[in-house]
Amino acid sequence: STGEFESDSVSQGALMLAADEADSQWHSLFAFDFAPLANEVVTSSGDWVPVGESEPRGTYSFIVVTANAFVLNVNLDTGDRLVTAGRKTVVAVEQTFFQKYGMMMFMFVFMMGTQYLSLIHI
Repeated sequence: STGEFESDSVSQGALMLAADEADSQWHSLFAFDFAPLANEVVTSSGDWVPVGESEPRGTYSFIVVTANAFVLNVNLDTGDRLVTAGRKTVVAVEQTFFQKYGMMMFMFVFMMGTQYLSLIHI
């Protein structure tokens, strides 16, 4: 299954789930509305909505521990518990030549140009 967050807001949104990669229909597992705690950790809790009719319902607690890590705790009505810890990894994008050296080249050309213009006006 594939999941993704759908949100235009930093603190509100929904966790969407598709049954497989080819499935174009997304199902909302839960909608979240984060509230900050005293120690700068944010949390959201509410009803867990199952994907299929036969799956048990329950409640969830979604805690963002750091900017890159979270814990999702689901307590099902059957007494089962699901705990998932996740971590965001950011893949570094290789910069182009001008992204790396463009500003330095611009500064060099600007400095040489001002030196040249100061020599002309003597």
